[in-house]
Amino acid sequence: MNKIKFWEGWDTNTRYPYLFLLLLTVLALLLGVYHYFTGENSLFAWDKITDMQVVPMPVHEVTRLLEPFTLTADGYLLLEQYDVALPEVNTLAASVLLILLAICVAFYAAAISTMRQMPYFASMLLLMLFLATFNFDLLGVFGGGASQTTLLISIALLSVGSYTFQAFYQTLTFRCGCWLC
Repeated sequence: MNKIKFWEGWDTNTRYPYLFLLLLTVLALLLGVYHYFTGENSLFAWDKITDMQVVPMPVHEVTRLLEPFTLTADGYLLLEQYDVALPEVNTLAASVLLILLAICVAFYAAAISTMRQMPYFASMLLLMLFLATFNFDLLGVFGGGASQTTLLISIALLSVGSYTFQAFYQTLTFRCGCWLC
């Protein structure tokens, strides 16, 4: 990578987060392709439904006094069929997706905190719209119903944190991570 011109101009504060996000993107893409092809098999399980029916079976037939008599015994017919079971969520894949999404949102909030005022506010609006697409009220953190409290608290925490770094700690870099540098 040292032979690429634009790579030489980048300092290490930008290179390593870029490589980390590139690795994260490739990992997310590979996981997405894998679960695209195998997701349906792991979500829907097959249940075997067995059914036993009683069937009268003629064993012996005798005719006496012009009247036929049939001796029957119970036979059993065993039927099996397959039915789709209730869907089971792959919690490992959901956890990995949630972790990747949290890291990407954190890097996005850190990246937009380095912008000037108008691009910063436009990017923060995009982040708020992105967070609004999630149904945080279904988590039921602050009670049931159609309460948007979780969404508002998450937007407030991300906005205040990002604005703090954008307005007051402009010398802080990706590599540093502390106020002493």
